[in-house]
Amino acid sequence: MTDAQVIKARGLVVRHGLVVAVAGASLDLVAGTTTGLVGESGSGKTTLARAIMGLTPIKSGSVVVDGRDLVTMTAPERRRWLPPRVQMIFQDPAASLSPRVRIGQLLAEPLRVHGMLDETSRIRQLLEALGLPFDLTGKYPHQISGGQARRVAIARALVLHPRFLIADEPTAGLDVSVQGDFLNLMSSLQKTLGLGTLFISHNLNVVARTTNRLAVMYLGKIVEEGATRSIFAKPSHPYTAALLSATSEIDPLRRKPRIILKGDVASQSGPPSGCRFHTRCPRAMPRCGRDAPELSTVDAVHRVACHFPIA
Repeated sequence: MTDAQVIKARGLVVRHGLVVAVAGASLDLVAGTTTGLVGESGSGKTTLARAIMGLTPIKSGSVVVDGRDLVTMTAPERRRWLPPRVQMIFQDPAASLSPRVRIGQLLAEPLRVHGMLDETSRIRQLLEALGLPFDLTGKYPHQISGGQARRVAIARALVLHPRFLIADEPTAGLDVSVQGDFLNLMSSLQKTLGLGTLFISHNLNVVARTTNRLAVMYLGKIVEEGATRSIFAKPSHPYTAALLSATSEIDPLRRKPRIILKGDVASQSGPPSGCRFHTRCPRAMPRCGRDAPELSTVDAVHRVACHFPIA
């Protein structure tokens, strides 16, 4: 696999004052596949995504894109290097669109900045692929619906032909029927364009349907990763098992007992020693409070950071 087919994040540490929002996380994003990133609010998912995008300062670690480490680049170098390769859809697409600029200008600006010609043809092609009328280009963001704003945000992210897309809670706030249309659209675009996608979500049912691989975060660390089907079928980390037990299941014969975790999530400014989950873990032993577990191999497509994983 070539450098152009994968983003390699290694040992990322992100601090916000005393808070260590990301504590040594590593993640690979592979072209043509969708990786889900899940965990409770405050686990560091969005911060990790923003660090990969160069939008949040990295204390230590590396993010290699096309063979170059973004951490060693200057800000102007990153602005030239990253946008044609990696783009992001933010949690609130309407808020990410400038209210003072018409849709057409929003879509044309990246093309001009990076010297790509034939703006009108590219914009028309994208809008058609996303089911949007071309006359939308003359409107301001406040003149379009929320669903249209989300599609415009996708168009802006794809306008430079990136190989990787980071989508932060892209289905949040959408009706179920609209969610379905959006997910079908994303699947179609991935197959057509060969995109590698990082899909951040709290909706585990959506993650199960749309992702090939899955990474689970807890208090700034990735505690389990592997093939989505493998993890959903047989989670190895107690935290992952608790998360998955909370998913809704229509078929009563397939429902699993709900795992209720005791205690509160620890503060990121003063996380527990050893395993960060041990204060809430039903399987915790004395070693868990002393030694921090590293990701170790369960099988060829599955790794877990736990001293006493679920067999």
